[in-house]
Amino acid sequence: MRKEGGGKAITAIASHPVLSRVRGIILRHRMLAGGETVVVAASGGPDSMALLKVLGGLSEEMALRLVVAHFNHGLRREEGNRDEEFVRKCAENMNLAFECGRADIPRLLPSSGRSTEDLCRRMRYDFLAGVAGRYGARRIALGHHLHDQAETVVMNLLRGSGPRGLRGMQPVRDGLMIRPLLELGRDEILRFLEDCGIEYVRDSSNRSDRFVRNRLRASLVPEMRRFNPRLDATLVRTAEILRSEDEYLQAIVEDRLREWGVPRETEVIGVPVDVLQSLHPALGNRVLKELLERMTPEGTGIGYAHVLAVAEMISRSEPAGEVALPNGVVARRDPAKGLLVLEKSGQGRGGGTSASPFELSVEPPATVAVDVIGAELRFSWADRGGMDFSVEGRVYMDNERITYPLVVRSRRAGDRFQPFGMSGHKKLKDFLIDIKLPRRRRDEMPLVADRESVLWVPPWRLSERVRITGATRRILMVEMKAQK
Repeated sequence: MRKEGGGKAITAIASHPVLSRVRGIILRHRMLAGGETVVVAASGGPDSMALLKVLGGLSEEMALRLVVAHFNHGLRREEGNRDEEFVRKCAENMNLAFECGRADIPRLLPSSGRSTEDLCRRMRYDFLAGVAGRYGARRIALGHHLHDQAETVVMNLLRGSGPRGLRGMQPVRDGLMIRPLLELGRDEILRFLEDCGIEYVRDSSNRSDRFVRNRLRASLVPEMRRFNPRLDATLVRTAEILRSEDEYLQAIVEDRLREWGVPRETEVIGVPVDVLQSLHPALGNRVLKELLERMTPEGTGIGYAHVLAVAEMISRSEPAGEVALPNGVVARRDPAKGLLVLEKSGQGRGGGTSASPFELSVEPPATVAVDVIGAELRFSWADRGGMDFSVEGRVYMDNERITYPLVVRSRRAGDRFQPFGMSGHKKLKDFLIDIKLPRRRRDEMPLVADRESVLWVPPWRLSERVRITGATRRILMVEMKAQK
């Protein structure tokens, strides 16, 4: 032990209990075998600095070669540059290689069609993967801990996730990402840093209510802890149970698809409808989800609603049917061959002139680009006193009446909504006929929708369901403008 200037004893990292705890986590989940090159994602915050120092403490006994990687998102300017320099000096003091990536997220965000959090995460992970490739690293270490895991489970529960989302973050993901601190609590990490005299920086954006996770951390999760003081451990245990069951079910699905000869990468998939109909709904829906994800880039854009739409089509007595899906995928029944056929739009049927279906998730505040019509939809929060209903292409929604997730998407067969001022619902198809929108424009038109129904048909009509009332507490403003 050594002493700080104030006289407090400083515990050596090698003798601290946290080192032993993390060593056990690494061995139990087979995160590292020894001798690997590991990219350590380091923001400079308490979690990442604890991760870096612990792996540094284990590097000699496990023969690890560490590479420190920091990504500057360009969101906090001076503070972000401070964090970058802090991590750089820390790497130098530890005699470790240092790699830094940079991006101008505010500039890229409007054209990305993503939320700030999503774009930051994607660009950061792409950077880390690039660093791993350059150094021949077999692992990328991330600093997520037990409380992060609990918050992730709550977020996914609110979004309506299935078992895959509720299993939370995996200790080892894709054989590349590892989370050695995942079983440690936030307080345990802070005590380790204090005991060992390890410095770190604070990210002011962690206090901003712009981000969903921060709002959960500050309000909902503490309220839930009133009902269960051991909430975090309970949620993590639930995630572990669901992860185990999800892995088992996924293994069954992959065995079935191998038996049927379904390739992982293909432009067209055909599966006998009678075989799908014979499966238990839990397994059948999971098979459909896997099939749809194999048809889309990186498995993106496929949600539970898409799976149910295809499941409903193959359960009907009619021998034919068709469902348009994200990324230009079409699911159809081939009555002559008795197959469910998944294919890219235009594959094998002479093509067509209609626009490809699209769906873009929205987490306000955000801007979503709809390139097919050269427009963008801007989502932001508004004050009651600042509302101006005379602005064309702008609407206001009661946020409490939105059933998230919120999306911008193309129309689907069977779409209905409750036009503003009406007591009943109307088929979207009939509404578009009433306003005399040309057929060729209907597939290009962006709709704002939630899990329940269409909320806005820009720029014509808002849904009565999200009307602003005297009881409205939070107001979401949505604007449609030409792309810059």
